[in-house]
Amino acid sequence: MTIAVVTRPGDPFYDDLAQAARELGLSISRCDARLAGEQSFSVSAKGVEWADADTGTLQWIIVRGLRYQYPAVPLPEDDFDFALWRADYPALQQRYSALMSALAEAQRRGVRIANTIDVLQQDFAKAAQLERLAANGIPTPEFLCTNDPATADAFRCRHENVLWRAATGRSAWQHFARRQFEHLVDRTKLPILLAGSRAGNLVRTYVFGSEHLVSYRVGLPDVVGEREYLERFLATECPVPRSELARVVEALDAEWLMLTFEVHDEGAQLLDVDVDPRPEDGGPTLCAHVARQMMRVAAGSTVEPAVRTDEILERRTLFPRQMLQMPIAMELSKYRNED
Repeated sequence: MTIAVVTRPGDPFYDDLAQAARELGLSISRCDARLAGEQSFSVSAKGVEWADADTGTLQWIIVRGLRYQYPAVPLPEDDFDFALWRADYPALQQRYSALMSALAEAQRRGVRIANTIDVLQQDFAKAAQLERLAANGIPTPEFLCTNDPATADAFRCRHENVLWRAATGRSAWQHFARRQFEHLVDRTKLPILLAGSRAGNLVRTYVFGSEHLVSYRVGLPDVVGEREYLERFLATECPVPRSELARVVEALDAEWLMLTFEVHDEGAQLLDVDVDPRPEDGGPTLCAHVARQMMRVAAGSTVEPAVRTDEILERRTLFPRQMLQMPIAMELSKYRNED
């Protein structure tokens, strides 16, 4: 079994994948997604040769950090300011062309790609991705992509809770209240994505090769004194049956996913999909566990039992609570009655 990981140097998740592959006796190599340095690269009728990887022996290619962003080169519109032109835009376009060709040729030759360029393009069009899931019978929230105030206000009135996020990219869903509505929605501004929420618990699930790897519920951070130091992730069971995970994989034609479910009393609905997961963001324990599970799936072995449901995974918070409390305290001090 031979595996190639398309990623950048210094990727911590690759180190965990390589360690897990060695323990299982698998051959694994890294291909620099930047096509930088002195690595060899060629695509032809004979196949794809990239560094130490060769499509003649590869079974899997795992793609990391190659998020599709269009256009790589700005369109020459009438009001385009060429003074802002970046010299590396044309080079970026050439790199994407070569990478897309290599992955397409490897896929044609039967190599399993996690994930293909087609899947990355679908994820770029987030609204269309959600519509595709809903059309395939996957429980998803009602959503809307708009910049029209009347349409957004009518949507907000139909739902007790509404979330919003940017129309594409890796973005968190956030609460959509009157203030967000007034600031974000205008016909002169970019469209945003809205979703009707049932205010349930968020559960994130990792899937590779149609196999469930691990699920965890996002818990409240640990508070030490006045500061939040550790975000908490509580390992849990998969919120949906395996058959429903298989339907999501089939609908998206994807091999490698992180799914975000909103779990409530009536069941679970799929709130978001990430086709370029970053397990390292969940801390070293989660990162190593996901890597081991992935390599077991790639090797055709039985997936290990999930992380114990009583285990708590932790990582340092990005924004301590004290940072958020300071401006609130400053505002309160203006109205405090000293008498």
